[in-house]
Amino acid sequence: MDEEHYWQAVLSIFQFSMGPSALALTLGMILGALTNRFQFLMANLRRMAHEVREEKELKMTLQTGLQMVMLQSRVRTLQASMMCVGTSILMLASLMAMLFLERLLLWRLYPVTIVLFLGILGTMILGVSLFLVDVRQAHKALDIEIRSAMELVSRKVEMSERHESQVAAG
Repeated sequence: MDEEHYWQAVLSIFQFSMGPSALALTLGMILGALTNRFQFLMANLRRMAHEVREEKELKMTLQTGLQMVMLQSRVRTLQASMMCVGTSILMLASLMAMLFLERLLLWRLYPVTIVLFLGILGTMILGVSLFLVDVRQAHKALDIEIRSAMELVSRKVEMSERHESQVAAG
């Protein structure tokens, strides 16, 4: 093989490897974001568990316990999402090795390559979908928290108004 053909072959392999490399970077960034979110939820769960152990008032303990159940559900969703994205990364590594061997040894493993590629896309889509489920769960939890706070404010206003009317009447 002359030098020009050699460098064309090297350039071809380099260009061929750029797509999977970009996908690997994307999947790594997704997994990093999921990991940060997971750590945040776990820190909140630990803090709440400490509050439950220290809290003397039953009502506050129950509210914190309900929040912990919601966070635990989100942790499970994120774990499943992380597993999907992690599986996608492992399949991508296998695909990259397969593509390299196909080029280097001139093997024809197209069915395996296609199955790996579809598996990568499928697990990535499922992982991101589960992440979106977690985002939705976070929004629901926030809605519940806001409603609870607004009910508490409403009760305090009512009590204050009753107290003022009793003072004025008395």
